Amino acid sequence: MHERAEPDRDTRVATPRRVVPAARQSPETAIVALQRTAGNSAVVTALAAGEPLFVQRGKRDRKGKQQGAKQQETTKPDRRQKGKGRAAEKEREDERGEVKPSQEEVRYHAALSYLDSGQRATLAANPHGRALFMVKVDELIDLAQEIPEKVPEGEGESDSAEKTAENDLDYYEELVHTAFKAAAFGPGFDEGGGAHSDWAFKRTTSQHADLRLATNTPWGMQTSLHHKISRHQLRQLHERALDDRDATPFHEYLEGLAGRMGKPTTVNSLRLLQNIPGNLEMGPQAEQRSDDPGPGFDGNYASGALTPRSQRLDQVDKMIDAPEIDWSRVVALLTEAEARHDSQDLSPPNLDLWAKSGSKWHKKTK
Repeated sequence: MHERAEPDRDTRVATPRRVVPAARQSPETAIVALQRTAGNSAVVTALAAGEPLFVQRGKRDRKGKQQGAKQQETTKPDRRQKGKGRAAEKEREDERGEVKPSQEEVRYHAALSYLDSGQRATLAANPHGRALFMVKVDELIDLAQEIPEKVPEGEGESDSAEKTAENDLDYYEELVHTAFKAAAFGPGFDEGGGAHSDWAFKRTTSQHADLRLATNTPWGMQTSLHHKISRHQLRQLHERALDDRDATPFHEYLEGLAGRMGKPTTVNSLRLLQNIPGNLEMGPQAEQRSDDPGPGFDGNYASGALTPRSQRLDQVDKMIDAPEIDWSRVVALLTEAEARHDSQDLSPPNLDLWAKSGSKWHKKTK
């Protein structure tokens, strides 16, 4: 049996202890190590000579700490000062932002300068008025082109207007008024509630705008276009014509109607029906009526009876729900109603046919 050999005890004891290099020692460790290896006299000699072993290292440490503390003291005020500087700069930027309006604001107010107070109020009353107004302005005037502000007489001239000839100002005024009409009296005003209208031709919308501006009505700007034969019924008529092979006279009538209204023969035939001027009338908005008929017939009455044009249209309305439709008769009645209307333009409302009860309006039936 072999035994493990052990190292000699004396050898083991005599092995020198590992000494930490002086460069990695602290001053206190260096003194202790020097005392153990060389005795007290060596320590005294080293201290007197100021050897770098611990004396210079201690100075370096103290100097470094002092410099760090000094740097820390000077850094804090700098940071505070920089913070104050950034806050002050942001405040100045905010002030500059409040003083200087955006380019869109400048264009909007310049465009408004061509409108009177009533027209401005109309835009302000329409939730989408401003946005739609500027969209229409930008469609007519190049986005990169400045709009000169129009200053009322007696108030001097703006910087932009003084460089603009009078005839150029007239040009901008015409464009702005065109944009105003398109925005303030757009399709959303043709039906109550501000809903977007998907039926009205631009021609119809423009004529409605002209009536509002030219006609002094008790409804002000709160008007709608009313269909005597409702759009619901016109859709039913259109669908029945598509499914009926005997509806050729009606299709021929629609082709002639497209020509009279300045539309191509490929135009949506349902929209043609919905825009027949003789079937439309401007009146108070539906919310202001106590007799709004919904999908029912909305004719005019005089002396207790339907007016001649309304009589023809009423007969067509009744035929739409009949089991069989005499298409030649429908065409004859629609043609007579057009003749009674005597125009491809919308006609001004007959205020004698309307009465007011409380805050609501209704058509007279007596």
